[in-house]
Amino acid sequence: MLRDIPTVKMTSKSTEKWRVPDNTRLIWVSWDDEFILFHSQAGKTHYLNQVGAVLLQELETNTYSVSELAKKLEKRLGLDISEEFVKRIESLLARFDHLGLVSKHSPLSN
Repeated sequence: MLRDIPTVKMTSKSTEKWRVPDNTRLIWVSWDDEFILFHSQAGKTHYLNQVGAVLLQELETNTYSVSELAKKLEKRLGLDISEEFVKRIESLLARFDHLGLVSKHSPLSN
């Protein structure tokens, strides 16, 4: 069931949009709720849980804000979204950004 994401102080960080860069090639292998991801440009392999994998899969096909991603995860995985979970998504995005798997997207940078 979809519901409103917990109220979080609106900052430029909460309105940022994220995506997997167009030139990024991700190769996936999965077993049940475990995922192995090969990032071909970096030559690195990553082990992901279901939340991290679904988040990246969503960002491979579209550009989303943190709150939009939280709603996607709630719908796809049946998770209850709390303020703590929204912070976890922000943390995952920061980690994925550091690894070169995602980047901030500006509407002007189509």
